[in-house]
Amino acid sequence: MISIPVMQDTRLLVDEIIAPPELFVGMQSYINTEFYNMGKTTLYNLRVTAEGDFDTMESISYFVGNMEAGRSDTYDFSFMPRAVGPLAGKVIFVYEDASGNEQRLEKEFNLQVIEMPIFEEPPFPGEEIPTESGFPWIPVLIAVVVLAAVGGFLLRRRRKKKMHQELEINE
Repeated sequence: MISIPVMQDTRLLVDEIIAPPELFVGMQSYINTEFYNMGKTTLYNLRVTAEGDFDTMESISYFVGNMEAGRSDTYDFSFMPRAVGPLAGKVIFVYEDASGNEQRLEKEFNLQVIEMPIFEEPPFPGEEIPTESGFPWIPVLIAVVVLAAVGGFLLRRRRKKKMHQELEINE
């Protein structure tokens, strides 16, 4: 009996990469993609990772393990863009075929990063809007209170003195 080894081609299919429509510098964003084993053989030791001009808070590697024919899975990761402008990156799939040969599939993505807009928040209802120019009311109010106190003291002193004089005259 003669045996003839039959090799099945591997066929890993990767969907389009889904990213948010707007990316801002320093703001956390997510990327997501689905992948499928469309071949007739198992993909062994499948690992997925991403690389590009961005920072991550956690590991972006995903070990799928052995992926049987007809199975699908999802890969997603979070990242923060570093700079304004185009952001290029790729999602990398590495696996072994039935013969133990390492295969590599890269899915590139290009995104546009913009500066974070600065919004001025309107004041809450009932909150007074501070005025930039105006009369210095606080110092004037303090001066009026001090002058009134001094005036009241002098007026009281004068009345006491006058009353004292009237009492002395009457005696």
